[in-house]
Amino acid sequence: MSLIENLLDDAWEPNLRRTFVFVLHVLTTDPFTDVGSSADDLRAWIRAGGVERVREALKRELDVCRVPAPHSEAVLAGLERLVAEHEKPLGELVAKGIIPGAGRPGKSVRVAGT
Repeated sequence: MSLIENLLDDAWEPNLRRTFVFVLHVLTTDPFTDVGSSADDLRAWIRAGGVERVREALKRELDVCRVPAPHSEAVLAGLERLVAEHEKPLGELVAKGIIPGAGRPGKSVRVAGT
């Protein structure tokens, strides 16, 4: 299942959290390993443009699927919580050049500590 398909029902939050944490682990240990489609979506977005690209792509997917505004807003807020909670590993990935950070190709936003 694609990431967006796993975010359409009431179990979206644990699905997003699990996928986000797994992708950070994969990017830290072996960025090119085979992963399922949900993780592959998130990994592709974050490698292409960092956190900002994830925000843009997720918002676009939610819009395309015509997800009701309250649910869409909750998912995007959940992403922001995950970004805040995982600021340190995200910063480390930026520092290692694995994902783009502020001022680098991909229009990513700055993660504190980078």
